[in-house]
Amino acid sequence: MPDMAHPTLSILMPVYNEARTLRTIVARVLDSVDLDFELICVDDCSQDDSLAILEELAATDQRIRAVAHPVNKGKGRAIRTAIEHITGDIAIVQDADLEYDPSEISRVVAPILEGKADAVYGSRFAASEQRRVLFFWHALGNRLLTLLSNMANDLNLTDMETCYKAIRADVLKRLRLTSDRFGFEPEVTARLAQWGARIYEVPISYHGRTYAEGKNIGWRDGVEALWLIFKFRFLDTRATDEDSVVTRQSLGRAPRFRKWLLSRFEGYLGDRVLEVNAGPGHTTTNLLDRDILVITDSEPVHAETLRRRFGHLENVTILHGECHQMLEMGAVLDTALVLDGLQRVDDPKALLA
Repeated sequence: MPDMAHPTLSILMPVYNEARTLRTIVARVLDSVDLDFELICVDDCSQDDSLAILEELAATDQRIRAVAHPVNKGKGRAIRTAIEHITGDIAIVQDADLEYDPSEISRVVAPILEGKADAVYGSRFAASEQRRVLFFWHALGNRLLTLLSNMANDLNLTDMETCYKAIRADVLKRLRLTSDRFGFEPEVTARLAQWGARIYEVPISYHGRTYAEGKNIGWRDGVEALWLIFKFRFLDTRATDEDSVVTRQSLGRAPRFRKWLLSRFEGYLGDRVLEVNAGPGHTTTNLLDRDILVITDSEPVHAETLRRRFGHLENVTILHGECHQMLEMGAVLDTALVLDGLQRVDDPKALLA
């Protein structure tokens, strides 16, 4: 389970031709972030001195790691490469330009540290102290893409395209991400929604740059984002390659089926029930009338979700899925319910005994 009492932050920095700003942004990160962190910089085959600068900086500070792409693959692929090197508890993307202020990173990750969120978006369009006034059509395009993404994923974000996305590392590393260019933003948003992640927003400042100053995103990237929003809503809806997670997500979208399934066992369910590997609690909601309900899951993300949803109820006990803990509760229970996940219990025979 991630140690949110003493977390390590993984800052993911994709780099392409940023030699003019690279030393400045890295210095700001080193000076501003007040958590333990690692800075994973991925150079996407820059044509300037970016890689040499990164290697120089990495040699002077052990918190910095420089990774190089042999050929240019795009921002999304650089972020995916950085994800492969994560060792921290929370990941956040930091662009290598000067548009986003690293001093705000601690505020962005706060809802995760407080146990309220699995992901946090830093919104440029929510109320903030300051932002640079720039291109109307660019801002309109961002808002349109956010609207369409919200419609596709049933969210109410104000800024889907923001760079500042902080995500629990144990969730991020399990998402199925495929985009190479700027499609990372709509894809990771869709995957988080498909996962059922708890998403928060916090306002951030924004100091955007002009195209003359090096801004790379253009209208073609907007068209690609439109296609990806459609694709991940209708054609590619698996948030992860883990079949057990996909099964749970499917059950979550079928409340009538879950209720029918439980009705098949109604005559066998007692008043002191153990629900094993309850996931995010899709079935649990139909068991809350029991005298004693012990719910458990071996996944840290789901265990925390169960605590958030049901931890305030006096008849509910939540365990983190260790078999010996469930065995200790066995004397006061009369029913063990395993609808999905017996294969993930440490010792299924001992549990059934």
